[in-house]
Amino acid sequence: MDSLEKIEATERVEHFTIDKQGELRSPEVRSFDYVVAVVHQPHGVIELEEYRNGSLDPHEFPADIATEGLPAMALIFHPQISSDFDFTCEGLGQASGRPAWQVHFQQNPKRPNRIRAYVIARNYYPVPLKGRAWIDATSYQIVRLESELVNPMPQIRLARERVSIDYAPVQFRSKNVQMWLPSHAEFRVAWNKNTFYRTHAFSNFKLFSVGTDQKIGAPKESYSFTNLSDQDVWGRLTVLPVPGHSLAPISVTFVIPARASVNKAVGPGQDVNISAELIVAAQLAYSGAPGAILGNATLTSGSILEVVSESENTAAP
Repeated sequence: MDSLEKIEATERVEHFTIDKQGELRSPEVRSFDYVVAVVHQPHGVIELEEYRNGSLDPHEFPADIATEGLPAMALIFHPQISSDFDFTCEGLGQASGRPAWQVHFQQNPKRPNRIRAYVIARNYYPVPLKGRAWIDATSYQIVRLESELVNPMPQIRLARERVSIDYAPVQFRSKNVQMWLPSHAEFRVAWNKNTFYRTHAFSNFKLFSVGTDQKIGAPKESYSFTNLSDQDVWGRLTVLPVPGHSLAPISVTFVIPARASVNKAVGPGQDVNISAELIVAAQLAYSGAPGAILGNATLTSGSILEVVSESENTAAP
């Protein structure tokens, strides 16, 4: 996890549509100035933030299909998350020409799924995964990680997903430090009777300069919500416009995954489709226990945000 804190890189994405004959069509290519940062939220919540060309907008990706969070896949071994999986050591093999331990993993059905999900039409669908990691027998660094679905997910028409990520050592001479970072990832999906193949290549790694004014946080003009519980929580954000405008309140319903955070951008065409300066107040009503959700408003207009558990409303006289 420390290796992902405050890293800059160049990311090249190549997106291929696969036709009915299984042939790759000409790719759509994107190149991004990529910034990733691990943010340690209160109560042990870990949040991975990825910026591409300074934006969190998923529409930056080809075909309007975002593949995010791939560098975080190795966090299945983190002590706060590893209990969500069952592990089996399969013995000593090889990766990149070096001896490596092969470790199989699979989502424990009795534990929350906090690694991967699909967000479709603002609905959140956790995806149980299984796969294999190759861990260098000398350094114990993850050299390669592969994952696939435990089962197809007909409710979202997801028939297949296969991900492979290669890691490599990167030497930062300015700080005299070496880190193992994702170098290449491949992503193949069969969804809604369509199949696509996508590659991510990372290069030109840089460390953030210590002591600079650059800061990673919630995107400007947004609401952010952190789930401190071990259960997914449904929330309904209602935004009230300032008096004197012929605008109706706006409501957005979404899921806040267990031990994770969700940002909702504010502005025309964004998650909350209203200009920030026209907001006077907002309220998040959520389905979890009192105190399970922390909320924060990053708005230049300084409007009020209230976070309320529905159980509190039910119990009120």
